[in-house]
Amino acid sequence: MMPHLISRLSPWINSAAIIAGLFASSLGSAAPVALASTPADLTLSIIQSPSGPIGLGETVEFTYTMRNIGGTDVNAEMLGGITGAASSSIKTQPDGLQTPCTQARIQLQCTDFILAAGATKTLVVQARASTTLPGAITASGTIDLADNVGDPNPGNNSDSASISVLRLPDLTVSIVDGPDLVQAGAHVQFKVNLQNLGGNASNIGLDFRSDGPLDYESVDFDHDVSRGFVCDIREPVGRNFVTCRNGSLGDPNLAPGSDTVTLVIGARVRARLPFSSKDRVARVIVDPDNTIRESNENNNSANFAYHYD
Repeated sequence: MMPHLISRLSPWINSAAIIAGLFASSLGSAAPVALASTPADLTLSIIQSPSGPIGLGETVEFTYTMRNIGGTDVNAEMLGGITGAASSSIKTQPDGLQTPCTQARIQLQCTDFILAAGATKTLVVQARASTTLPGAITASGTIDLADNVGDPNPGNNSDSASISVLRLPDLTVSIVDGPDLVQAGAHVQFKVNLQNLGGNASNIGLDFRSDGPLDYESVDFDHDVSRGFVCDIREPVGRNFVTCRNGSLGDPNLAPGSDTVTLVIGARVRARLPFSSKDRVARVIVDPDNTIRESNENNNSANFAYHYD
């Protein structure tokens, strides 16, 4: 019975084998399907360092970052510029450019460079602010300005960044009057003049003390002009000193240096210790905690020498 059954089924077995063979052959000979690449999508971003305001004559760096976040390599072009009271120059060229970026006065140009899919190119421009004119410095730019690429998202092709340029404060202090010779028990005065040669400054502090044995008795202001200063006499063990706070100098309606304040500090001279030096020094420091950013930090203190008779 078995041979007879196999004989009757053999046409079906042969047909199934033929179909399976044809199916396997069709799989093996199938051509790969081509996947369409996404178009180029160019972006431009600009950041500045430092991020906050700068002073007259100080520098800022603008970093132009050009990216292709699409899937197609393209030839790109970027046009930009630096405006404001500043001089500028290219500090760092993008890598791999056949033709370097150029700058003519305020205009920047990077032409006909390849921006591959997923690639980034970076250009750094340094600008130095004017030494006399406050205001702002602005960097701007556009990649693919002429729309040669057919960018599907042109809204991210342009950017700009600005930084303020300020006239920074420039505090200067001097002891304009004081005793040359002192005797124990005498009452003496020191006159301290404080000026701001730059832009407005507030919350100004001041410290006045001496390496000689003085007992400070009073702090007054010449012509009763205090400019907001509040002064105290501190009396730690062994030696006292004068400290002031909350001052404000730099009236924008006045020429730099015209806004001043003069302190009159009164003290009584104590007897010096036997065999100690007769030569003593009074010292004043403005902004002693260095909390005010200034264009010149080198004129914030002054000394006054006096001598025991």
